[in-house]
Order: sequence, then structure tokens, then C-alpha cells
Amino acid sequence: MGRKAAGCLDSVFWASITGGRLAFIYLSYRYSAPVLLTVSLVGVILVQFLMLFFYSSCVFLFICTCVLGLCISSVFPSMLAFTEDTLDYKGCATTVLVTSASAGEMILQLLVGSVIHSQGSYSFLLCCTIASCVGFCFFLLLLYIHHIHGRQHIDISKQMSIKEKPKMENSGKLE
Repeated sequence: MGRKAAGCLDSVFWASITGGRLAFIYLSYRYSAPVLLTVSLVGVILVQFLMLFFYSSCVFLFICTCVLGLCISSVFPSMLAFTEDTLDYKGCATTVLVTSASAGEMILQLLVGSVIHSQGSYSFLLCCTIASCVGFCFFLLLLYIHHIHGRQHIDISKQMSIKEKPKMENSGKLE
């Protein structure tokens, strides 16, 4: 692929990420974060597998890059929303999470460049596909644990019964 085509491919990728973010803003009103994450991660994995098999076709590379950008665009925002709902954290914890994610993105670019330089682009695609599959398995495990934990929380709250309401010393009236 020539330099102009590679530049266009990069532009297609970033444009599809922008379009995907806009589309997933609308979809986030209709669907929950775990549903959006599942669809996005399955889309990313399917596109990566297709790219592994058809890596030599330039047209297919453009199509897969566009679909990959659409699918990958909502993974971080949806995961952030899911963890906020699950862990119920606020304030400083959000700052630490976003800062850590930014540091991870910087380190990831360094690793990507070194893998592509030393092993080639196909091995990079293979590494990304394996990492996506492992990440999806961890996500499914997290959903399963969240489902079990949520059910136990409901069972415990059903077993507890409040027999007496605590009496208020001062009912709020001024005497």
C-alpha cells in the first residue's frame, strides 16, 4: 500500500471512531453498558479475525478498518460507565482511573511500535486478536461475577427484616 492510501486508511479509521462515538451516544440511551460492551467487543474480535484471513486485500482492509473503528469507539466509555455503576465510585477515583487509562494508552503505543518494528504488522494483528479474546473472556467473567454477586445481595436483603423502626428522639419540632 502506498503512502497516500495509508493516509486515507488512517483518516477512515479516525472518522469511523468519531461516527461510532456519536452513534453510541444515541444507543447508550436505549441499551445498558454491558450490552453495548458485548456488542462492541464481539464486533472488534470478528473484524480482527476477518483481517487475519484477508489481510492482503486492500479494499477489505478499508472496510474492516471502518467497522473496527465503529466497534472500538465505545469500548472505553462503556467500560467506564459499567464500572461506575458496578463499583459506585466518585470523585478522586474517577480521576485516578482516567489518568491510569491515559498512561496505559501512551505505553501501549510504545509497545505497538516496537512489536511492529521487530516482528512485522501481521504479528501485531495476531497479538491484538489474542488480547481482544482474552479481554472478552475477562469481561464475561466480570459479568458472571456481577450477576452472582447481585443475586446474593438480593437474597440477603430478602432474609433481613426490620422488626422495629428506630425511634427518633427529636421529631424536628422546636419547643
